[in-house]
Amino acid sequence: MSILFHIILAISLFASGKENVPTETVYPFQFGDNTINLIITEFEGTRNLVMINLHDNERTSINAGKKVLSEKGGILIRIDNQNTRLISFMLDDKKYTFDPNRMFTRPGVEASLKLNSQSTPQAIDIVSRFADSLLSKIPQNTEKIIALHNNDASPGLSIHSYSPGGAYEKEATQVYVNFEKDPDDFFLSTTHPHFLKVVTHGYNAILQNNKDVTDDGSLSVYMGLRNRAYINVEAEHGHEEEQTKMLQHLLKE
Repeated sequence: MSILFHIILAISLFASGKENVPTETVYPFQFGDNTINLIITEFEGTRNLVMINLHDNERTSINAGKKVLSEKGGILIRIDNQNTRLISFMLDDKKYTFDPNRMFTRPGVEASLKLNSQSTPQAIDIVSRFADSLLSKIPQNTEKIIALHNNDASPGLSIHSYSPGGAYEKEATQVYVNFEKDPDDFFLSTTHPHFLKVVTHGYNAILQNNKDVTDDGSLSVYMGLRNRAYINVEAEHGHEEEQTKMLQHLLKE
């Protein structure tokens, strides 16, 4: 088990001409020889909105999320991993590496460890405990869980990945493509109302197939299997202005 302590920091931010000073709490988690911090940033205002960033190298999404939360209020949960996507650690002289967006189900953890390094029951256990620790930081009254992600320019992950003929076609029940929008900027939702909300305003969007989605351990799968409202706001690296607008639209009443 990790030793829990809190570090309270004050960061001055300005939104709409008003100062919003959030607090940050750091929760360290010990992976063998490596310590990974979960950072919880709380912005004054509503507490039923949570944004989550799992890949620390996706900085565009972090900046966009903080900008919007400074306006709306809410909580940002993110992993501090030295600006690196995958998490690595040594345990009993063996190196393990996993994707922190593949750790929310046990099959997902095992598959991610095998893909990136090796898998043992002990490694699966420690990664699963880390996932549980992160999930425990989500307040019970949370109405929306918004994931913040960035991708590389096409032909990487895009809205077309979920369209007919795409690699993830079967993971979606509905896909809306606006050919006037950048295909790398899109929403993925576990619930139909949020899918409709962004589609009616012309945004690329995917409705996840919660019934038959592949269990890859991702947070979208975890939330979808539990019928919880989850929206991934995905944008290309560097598209901070567009990702900020996407978040602002999603949160309009």
